[in-house]
Amino acid sequence: QVDGARSSSPPTRPRGADPSASMAPKRRRQQARDADADDAGDAGGGKVDIVDDADAEASPKKGSGAAAEGKEEELPPLPFQQRGSGFLLAMSLAFTAIVWQHWIRQYSKKSQVTNAAPELETVSAYSGHSVLEVDYEDEDEGEDDDGDNAKTTQWLHLRDVFGSDSDNLLIVDTDNFNATVSRATTPLLVAYCDPRSMSFRDLRPHLEQTAAELAAKEAEGNPIGRLAVSDVTLDTWLAHAEAPEMTLGWQAPHGAFRFGVSRFFPVIIKLYLDGQAQFEYKGVVSAPQIVKFLERMQVSRNGNKLDGAPALRDVLEKPGPSVVGCGLPDGSNASKAFSQAAKSLMGTCIFGIVSADTCDQVFGPPAEESAGQPRLIWVRGEGSSAAPRVLGKPKLLEDAEQIVKWVGSHRIVQEMTPDNSHVFLDGPEPLVVFLVQPNSTSDMQLVESVVTDVETLIEGKGSRPKFADFRFTWSDCKTFGNEFKAKKDCMKSPVIILVHPLTLQWEKAPLQDLLTNTDAEEQGRNVAFAVFSWLDEKWEPWRRDLVSRQRDSESEDKGTKGSEQKPESQKSTERKEQPKAKIDAWGFKKASKALQRALGVKGQAEPGTPSANPAWYSNSLPALKNVQKEPWRSFHLYHAMLVEMADLRESFEASHAADMNFDFSEMEAVQKQHPDLRLLPRWREIRDAFQKRRTPKMWARVERHAQMRHSMEAHGTLNSSHSSETEKLAKIGLLAYKGLLRLFSLFQRFFETLHAKDALGELTTAQYRESKVDRRDASELSVREFFEKYAFKARPVIITGLKMSEQPWTLDYFAKTCNTTVELKRKNDASEEWGMLESAELLPLADFIGTFRTNESRKHMYLHDWPLPLNCPQIFGQAPYGGFYVPKYFAGDYFQRSAFTGYQHTWPSLFVGSELTESALHIDSGNTNFWMYLLSGKKEWRFYDRKHLINLYAKPLTPHFYTDVFRPEHENLPLLKYAEVFVGIQEPGDLIYIPGGNPHGVRNLAAIHGISMNFVDASNVWLHLQKQLDNEMWREFESFTDNTSVPHGLSSTQKTLTFGEWKSRRWKDNFTFDIDF
Repeated sequence: QVDGARSSSPPTRPRGADPSASMAPKRRRQQARDADADDAGDAGGGKVDIVDDADAEASPKKGSGAAAEGKEEELPPLPFQQRGSGFLLAMSLAFTAIVWQHWIRQYSKKSQVTNAAPELETVSAYSGHSVLEVDYEDEDEGEDDDGDNAKTTQWLHLRDVFGSDSDNLLIVDTDNFNATVSRATTPLLVAYCDPRSMSFRDLRPHLEQTAAELAAKEAEGNPIGRLAVSDVTLDTWLAHAEAPEMTLGWQAPHGAFRFGVSRFFPVIIKLYLDGQAQFEYKGVVSAPQIVKFLERMQVSRNGNKLDGAPALRDVLEKPGPSVVGCGLPDGSNASKAFSQAAKSLMGTCIFGIVSADTCDQVFGPPAEESAGQPRLIWVRGEGSSAAPRVLGKPKLLEDAEQIVKWVGSHRIVQEMTPDNSHVFLDGPEPLVVFLVQPNSTSDMQLVESVVTDVETLIEGKGSRPKFADFRFTWSDCKTFGNEFKAKKDCMKSPVIILVHPLTLQWEKAPLQDLLTNTDAEEQGRNVAFAVFSWLDEKWEPWRRDLVSRQRDSESEDKGTKGSEQKPESQKSTERKEQPKAKIDAWGFKKASKALQRALGVKGQAEPGTPSANPAWYSNSLPALKNVQKEPWRSFHLYHAMLVEMADLRESFEASHAADMNFDFSEMEAVQKQHPDLRLLPRWREIRDAFQKRRTPKMWARVERHAQMRHSMEAHGTLNSSHSSETEKLAKIGLLAYKGLLRLFSLFQRFFETLHAKDALGELTTAQYRESKVDRRDASELSVREFFEKYAFKARPVIITGLKMSEQPWTLDYFAKTCNTTVELKRKNDASEEWGMLESAELLPLADFIGTFRTNESRKHMYLHDWPLPLNCPQIFGQAPYGGFYVPKYFAGDYFQRSAFTGYQHTWPSLFVGSELTESALHIDSGNTNFWMYLLSGKKEWRFYDRKHLINLYAKPLTPHFYTDVFRPEHENLPLLKYAEVFVGIQEPGDLIYIPGGNPHGVRNLAAIHGISMNFVDASNVWLHLQKQLDNEMWREFESFTDNTSVPHGLSSTQKTLTFGEWKSRRWKDNFTFDIDF
């Protein structure tokens, strides 16, 4: 938003360009449009709003604005986007700053557009294509919940939609996938889809029509292919293995959920030939387009020979384009290259080989100097009158890559639709869009002619853009007209749009405005020249900007930043210009000194100051070094310390409250400074809200907090800006900073009091003792007893007698099956990494397995928690993936019940290490439960109940502990003697279970290898969600608490599952969940 005016935006990219992202969802572009004025605004162009979901909050209220005038109803707003995600395109800093400034306006409720008469709707242009359908139900009817209604997402499976397999449309799942694919005698297209999403619902009629047309052709004796669908929300591992593009990072941030949840689940269509996946179909999802695609494949899959001129003329009448090889000798390099190019471009063109004489009959003889020479001819096809293009250079004819490049240079102007827009918008090329009325034959012919002539002019000028070639496409005026504020113009005649490939700025012009001569005979030529000149004029400054950015980026990579090269005199002048007085006026400097005095860490300690306290009192101070200039850092640290104090208070109440009283009122006092300084919901509050279906209130509280976190991060340092929004955030940051000081002071007084009570012998809690971990045989341990005796009571247990795989997973088996490189870890007591394990070396897995027991250096290296599904999926075999078993006690994993969660396909993982490796005391991330099955070697485990956190001396604001679980120092850490420790020795064939949230450490007593899994179920789900809030994992928090996406509960009759069954379990179908916490 620039100067109060909203600019237009191009269509949403349904998918992004980074399918590797798993835990951190990518930030998508929110689409904005003016619902009242189709093409209001300047004709000179605009800029795409790159904003977060906070922008969607500015929707008209009931009875006002566009909504009151009967405009299109807006979807439920999303006030912010998930933390940690990144932009799909590299945005300029200036533009990003504008976006964030707009976001802050949203938060401060000053987002109204001041220079536009109608109220603006901020909804997605293609929201109907990118969200789940949602039912709004008043589940709290009759209760006082401030008018909030619980939201539930309608849940459907493909078999609910289509019923059983029909003659036309196959339904593919984990069980029948291999048989279906291997039996296919014609090309098979499998559409991987989420039946809940509007993307699928919009495309469903096209899929059904396509399947019907393909079946009709088969009935006529002309089979060209079949269409199948697969439900990615059920067969999650099949989807992950076959369509990895279906990932969180490729989803748009619109939908029913309130927490920036990515809810675009695109339909991914994969082509299978001869039982093997070939590539993704990226064309328009419609029956005519898919049928044409398969017809082109049927005519020539590898560049087949055509018999005579009639056969060639018949091919040229089919859906084009066609590439004809004239006079290519059998077995020659040119013939081989032609076949390779045909395979690469399968379905996009028809490839055929004919004799030179046949080419001469159909196309006429070549130039005299080329007579008798092999050549390629590109023809648009379908009876087009466009002139053929010829390639006759011998060297190029023998290079398949050059042939592919040459074919690609003769573009057909393809249609851009909502479901394939990512193909165009994700590219590096400047995009040229013609907005036309597709029913207008004259419009379509004009555009095709203009594009052909423009490309000829560009090639003739010899100055194609250095960054990339232009890419041309056409779109329906009714579909995309509003997005470019050009609907009124394009309903009259075609409009041309130029879109910047990085910033997504755009310029537009009606073609009729570019005409210099209205003579009908010359119109096409003049328009083409005018378009070329206009593109050249508009693109040149953008191209220079891109080149400049590239140079700046290269300079930064070489470490030649300007600030490092400035003379001292200039640096001194700049330092004087920094607004230090402003920063001091906000009070950070004074507050920082107060903290140092409170903790006694500056200079010599005065009598009575806590200079004799253990070092852990002040170890978190280095983390506060830059908070004076970065309010967002103080805000984050404040909340982290508040959470830590809340954990310590809960531990105190469970372990020492009977012996002493302590005043924690300071925690409530700091929270009362500002609503955004309140503690996020704790696990009991989350549980109660869920069970009473009162989650909207809780969500609203989380919304506000997350929005403030993003706002704080967006504004960076105080030096960057001094707008009114920045000053407001700085004041909140100062309150957080002062609250942080008070919490540190409370933390200090708390442990001083505990140590004093201990010194006086007034703590009567039972002192240090060891307890052995129970050992139980699986044949005698039922699912119900496991949960009631161990899981719900947070007690570890060793289970024996389990079968984990069909084939023994030996070290040799892993070395042979997983042919990849692994990152090894090494324990370092000074490391700030999780478990004090830092990166050591990259090695091929087979090399490490062969040397870790004998090589002195590698004896200290550890292959730690290496995800097998992500790094070695072949270990699980082919569908239906029956070679690995998930024990019945852990088969109810909630991660497997919610499609597209970040952890879903992370486990089981592999551990390999010598007897010299160990992990320091730690708590598994996310308060997840954990099990490990030992395949070889011997391990010693030591566990503490989470109620003993107060006695274990956690390092403030870090995931580490001062306690060495294997070498305890009771003298220096006097509270440690009050912590009960569980000790377990694990042998091969033993599985050990560790409850979520329990601190534990482990060391190897012999060289080991084993597999493990982290998971969530009814025993730890509330602790897990509390931690997910602390970690800002908004998507998972909401999906686990919406009473729909993830069914809660466990079954006492749960059986052990194969890996494939575990990954395709119908959790919402006919289950009796009779175990819950």
